[in-house]
Amino acid sequence: MEYTSENMEEVVQIVQKLLPEILLALKETNRKTRKVAIDIIKFLTQKFQSFGAAPLFASLISAGLAAKTSLMKSVAILGIAQVIKEGDAAFEVDFIWETTSIVLLMIKEKNREIFRSVLRYLKV
Repeated sequence: MEYTSENMEEVVQIVQKLLPEILLALKETNRKTRKVAIDIIKFLTQKFQSFGAAPLFASLISAGLAAKTSLMKSVAILGIAQVIKEGDAAFEVDFIWETTSIVLLMIKEKNREIFRSVLRYLKV
């Protein structure tokens, strides 16, 4: 299947609907559930990367940084880290630098959950 701008819009809409649940699964206590969530993020990163839109996928995840709950902010940081880890060649240095700057700003939240996610992001 070839991806056109119309197909891409459909894919983005579907991903936007599923992404919050996938990200929340990254914090699930069940190890198998976390692994499936990571595998889905890897798969989506590869697919978006194959049609040159990996930064778009990372941007979709980064929308979670504006969430009201610390849990959603935390999983958004973990999701961004996973995407950058998987598709590092697809991102320009400026994009990674800007993303890291935004993630580091999250430390001001003074929330242990967010702080731990920022540390895990920095490991990547």
